[in-house]
Amino acid sequence: MSFSQGMIAGIGPDGLRDPHDIKILICYLLNALQTPLTREQLAELFTSSGVTDYFSFSDAFEELRKMGHLTQQDDRWQLTPLGVETAVSLQKALPASLREKMVGLGRELLEQLRRDGSIVTRIMPHQNGYHVCCRIQDGPLAFLDLRFFAPDLNHAELIQRRLNQQATDIYLDLMVRLTSPEKEN
Repeated sequence: MSFSQGMIAGIGPDGLRDPHDIKILICYLLNALQTPLTREQLAELFTSSGVTDYFSFSDAFEELRKMGHLTQQDDRWQLTPLGVETAVSLQKALPASLREKMVGLGRELLEQLRRDGSIVTRIMPHQNGYHVCCRIQDGPLAFLDLRFFAPDLNHAELIQRRLNQQATDIYLDLMVRLTSPEKEN
């Protein structure tokens, strides 16, 4: 199979071209995740995975909206009862592997959004340099508050960047170290 046969307009070989199937998959995904998403988040999930191209996704999304399958709350979209009914009754029209792939990608996105919202870092000037503050929280509950000293802004930005990438791992490592039984010497 040549490249042009396997990939048409950003749609992978196992992707969807039929607008009806795309609409079913949008409903299925939102129903499975049980979390409203922005239109941009949904478009990214569908297009970056090669499930469909942006224009096919946009057309299907707009039809679902006009037909009353989707409702908007702030900037996020969720299913109406009609959308839930569509997701449940027509889910078998799509391959199980495709449904599982999209739900997996959706869960990864939700986990990333949760992590991004629960880790807060900031750089604060200090008389001899900077403090880099990191807080891991879940709603109002702070699990960890750390403050690091950095002699200059370059080091402070490096620490902040690494904390944003690794704060959860640092927290888990600290918890293991602090709660594991002490070894006898």
